[in-house]
Amino acid sequence: MNHDVNPFEPWRPPEEKTAETNSPRQADFAVDSEGNVRRLPTNPYVEQNFSIDQKQESPPIADGFRVERLLLFVGFAGIIVLAIMGYQKLPAGHDLRLLSSLGFLAVGLVLALAVARKQSWLVRLFLLLIALAAADACWWFVPTAKGLSLWTARQVSDKTVEELNALAACATVQFRQGQPARTDLLAQFPAFAPAIHEAEKAWRERSIVRWHGELEKLPAGKFADFENLRQAYLDFSETRLEKAELAWLERTYQRIAAGDFTQARRARAVVRAGESWSRKAQALEEIWAGRTVHAAIADAKRSLKEKPDKTSLHLQDVARDLAGLNSYVGLQKHLLGARRQAALAWLEAARGSGLALVKDNRFQDAAAAAQRLADQLGLEAKTVGIEDQVTTFSESYRFLADLDRQAGKTGK
Repeated sequence: MNHDVNPFEPWRPPEEKTAETNSPRQADFAVDSEGNVRRLPTNPYVEQNFSIDQKQESPPIADGFRVERLLLFVGFAGIIVLAIMGYQKLPAGHDLRLLSSLGFLAVGLVLALAVARKQSWLVRLFLLLIALAAADACWWFVPTAKGLSLWTARQVSDKTVEELNALAACATVQFRQGQPARTDLLAQFPAFAPAIHEAEKAWRERSIVRWHGELEKLPAGKFADFENLRQAYLDFSETRLEKAELAWLERTYQRIAAGDFTQARRARAVVRAGESWSRKAQALEEIWAGRTVHAAIADAKRSLKEKPDKTSLHLQDVARDLAGLNSYVGLQKHLLGARRQAALAWLEAARGSGLALVKDNRFQDAAAAAQRLADQLGLEAKTVGIEDQVTTFSESYRFLADLDRQAGKTGK
């Protein structure tokens, strides 16, 4: 009995089977040359080939897993690169910010590509977005080792820029008071430096313009006012202020009276350090020193006949004070001629006084006066080249005094 026939109703034809189960395929029957239909032998490879084709239509599970592992590897490699770049570019103290942010990125990759691998792509994308949001929050709100977070630092930076823009020109005290806070902020977050430096630069520019104007109006010789003004801008000095300073110094040297070494020393004391400033100040000082020497020589010519001793002492003082400032070889040489004339005039005056005392037989007084001259003029006489004349003068009167003493003893 055919197994396809229902045994309980054999009269009924066999039930048709579905195409997926028992329905014969068109490829199993053929019509011969006589018009008879006959069944062909079943090809055992048809089902196998069909199965192979069916398997090729859907991707294997193992291939998908390999892709996810590759993505996970690439993601972690990127995180490692970000960590290295962060440690190289970020200042010290950002370890917690960097590790927490990158840690959440790593967790997001693991959740999306490994833990939730069998979930739908929407679930996996949602987990990855949550991890990215957590990493971004850590980047903004986790503080550095010194206490500032990126969120707080941005607010502080904006407030600092506003304060600098509103700060009055030349308010140096307030500017310096805020400097430590600005330095601390930029040490933790250098990215805010351009905005803050721009605001500082704008304040300095406003202040420099005002300081420059005050220097131009400052009267010459007002050393105390000059020092107070310069202390305000010394940390912010630039070319315009230095030129204004030099112009004030030039006006001051022009105003200093010839021979006023006290004011000249005060002017030299305010000169900035540095070779360039030293050369400029020395040129101004040398002009004043030339005026001083010429004035001293002119005064010496007027007083030489009446007061040769005071004239000589004054010229000696000028030469000594001048040497205290600088060598000024040319000026000292010019002054040396006047000093020699004054010393000779002093010696000549002493000779006249000595002769007068000798005429009155006051040999002891004449010798004492000659000795005083030798004491007062001794070093100067050696400097100007008349030491022998002074020595001869002193010894001659001492000889006369000795003769007078001997004559006095003989008379007794």
